[in-house]
Amino acid sequence: ETNTFNSSLSKLRELGLANRLEEFNQAAVRNARASGARFVAGSLGPTGKLLEPLGVLSFEEAYASYRAQAEALEKAGVDLFIVETISDIQEMRAALLALKDTSSRPVICSLTYNEQGRTLTGTDIFTAGVTLRELGADVLSINCSIGPEGVVGLYKKYYRDLGALGLPLMVMPNAGLPELINDKLAYTMTPQKFAEIMAELTQYGVQIFGGCCGTTPAHIAVLSEAIKEISIKYHNSDSSKKEVYFTSRSRVVRLSETKPFLKIGESLNPTARKKFAEELKAGQENFLREQTKEQSAADLLDLNVGVPELDQARLMQKCVQTLTMVTDKPLCLDSDDPAVLETALKNYPGIALINSVNGKQSSLEKIVPLAKRYGAALIALTLDEQGIPDTAEQRVAVAKKIIEYLRAAGFPEHKVFFDGLVMTLASEPQAALVTLKTTEALTKLGWHTSLGVSNASFGLPQRKNINNVLLKLLASAGLKAAILSAATYRQIDQYTHAEQLAEAVILGKDSNAAQYIAQVAAPETAPAFKKSAAKELSIYETIIEGNEAAVLDLVKAALEKKKPQEILDQELLPALEKVGEYYSAGKYYLPQMIASANTMKKAFTYLKPLMQQSGSAPVGTAIICTVEGDIHDIGKNIVAMMLENHGFQVIDLGKDVPADRIVATALERKADIILLSALLTTTMLKMKEVKARLLAKNLDIPVMVGGAVVTPEFAGKFGAHHTADAAAATLLAKSLLKK
Repeated sequence: ETNTFNSSLSKLRELGLANRLEEFNQAAVRNARASGARFVAGSLGPTGKLLEPLGVLSFEEAYASYRAQAEALEKAGVDLFIVETISDIQEMRAALLALKDTSSRPVICSLTYNEQGRTLTGTDIFTAGVTLRELGADVLSINCSIGPEGVVGLYKKYYRDLGALGLPLMVMPNAGLPELINDKLAYTMTPQKFAEIMAELTQYGVQIFGGCCGTTPAHIAVLSEAIKEISIKYHNSDSSKKEVYFTSRSRVVRLSETKPFLKIGESLNPTARKKFAEELKAGQENFLREQTKEQSAADLLDLNVGVPELDQARLMQKCVQTLTMVTDKPLCLDSDDPAVLETALKNYPGIALINSVNGKQSSLEKIVPLAKRYGAALIALTLDEQGIPDTAEQRVAVAKKIIEYLRAAGFPEHKVFFDGLVMTLASEPQAALVTLKTTEALTKLGWHTSLGVSNASFGLPQRKNINNVLLKLLASAGLKAAILSAATYRQIDQYTHAEQLAEAVILGKDSNAAQYIAQVAAPETAPAFKKSAAKELSIYETIIEGNEAAVLDLVKAALEKKKPQEILDQELLPALEKVGEYYSAGKYYLPQMIASANTMKKAFTYLKPLMQQSGSAPVGTAIICTVEGDIHDIGKNIVAMMLENHGFQVIDLGKDVPADRIVATALERKADIILLSALLTTTMLKMKEVKARLLAKNLDIPVMVGGAVVTPEFAGKFGAHHTADAAAATLLAKSLLKK
């Protein structure tokens, strides 16, 4: 080893000698080479400071110190590196990344452990081994602190787990513990005793031997003689090479041990948790801590900090550091912004899961290198530039395209979880069947699958029934991981009545979830209309009940007495407004609202040409779309339908629409109003971009914005109008045009 344990940038800077870093390190390499050694290992020691949040040293500062020393040692021609006597896994991560960025030479990672078998900051040798292997360590080692007996005890406890990692193992213990003799500390363990104890380590797969404090050339000579004829007993297991590991600072989660699948707690996400968004803005952490406790049944915790116009990288760093202090659960880092993800991955002292990448070339190019660099696993959404495929076969085709890219990039495919995607059952009754088929097909191909299940139950009462039944069906299809509410998850052995009804919805046997809603929703939410024969219903009641089969006959009969515009004004629009009231008040759920809107659309489509003949003009021209980067369009589609039913000429541009196209269409079609939708925090700022493009062209067109993550405060900051739901959107659009 080179005599460079303290020749780091951080240590030399303290002595005012930073400008001599290269000189000292190169001289040390020359001296070591001159000894006639077969190999020279460049030694890098600890900075002497704890990294954030345990101390004040940032990850970037630690990385820079190790990088500077690594470059000097590499330039001097070392054969390998040894980072030794490290007591914090986060510091070792910084050092290892710095070395891998500098050189292709082997790296020995040597941590120091206490008598309880943990580092100063609480990491055991197996957790450290998993983390460092995934980051590219070449040798896993123990040095210093405990004597050879303690090292034997550690390897005896963990040798099977460590053998599964396939890393060469190394030891360099002290010569026992020092004793106070004549007011001086001295190591009294003899070379013979040292060698006798160390020889046992050959039975636990240890391949590289040495000594640390108190050892002398004599200790090494006797040790070498004692073990040279002993065969090393290896414990490597080929079957474990494709195990998927996740780690925190102090815990390992193995995919193979999670039953019935890996449970990823979903609640740390401001998209659906407004309280979390408010606390992120205020710099508070109560919700973060509360939800960590509530999701105690989860294996991993999903963390998303997507609040637009806040510094999300800073927020992510703060939340990651807080979570590493309050929980030992590994994290699933939820963002598609590479800058936010890299900040999270740097500051996370373990191996995380990234949520997510997708089949778009731009996504693969940005996210996969980060996952590879930091040893993370990936959730891959089966969508691409064309959006979400309609069929299971098309989604599997996207997965195959992703696998091809990953193989070419050298990313291990066993660390990928394909998300088969599930749409909202309330609007797409067959959605779950496609997802189940996709999951089953991907499983047969030998790939892991995952799913964010809560989207399926959106707009339905007692959502946990839908979610849990869907999870049961998915588990049978081979699901390996799920983002879910761990607080409400129930592993189903026998269905309750509500779960039987939920299964009928999932399997497409309960049209519009009518039976489920009727029997599961709270009695007080039911509207005050009784089902009766079609001939006894008015048009108004038919629309409220969503009775498509009856509405046209009633409209045709009404035309004998009323003009088309009168039917629209007196029957159709009041009914739709009442449905909107029910929905806003929680008396109606999404399937009922869609059924009513479809019934209205059927009537309106019949009346529309008749009104045009009579000279009735549309209320106005509305452009609607989901903004660029966002492929969610359920809410947008409902708003478009409602606007059209209220007499608007609606130009639906679809989803993932760039700002330039929106503005160009507004000019071309002389739009009276523009409506923009976004479900993702990462795409919300595209709404602001549309408004800016309009102002740049002196176009004073009202802009309405909505979506689960969009708030009135956000809209107000750039002069847009916020709307909470489809019913409110229609009323707001009409009032804006009157102004």
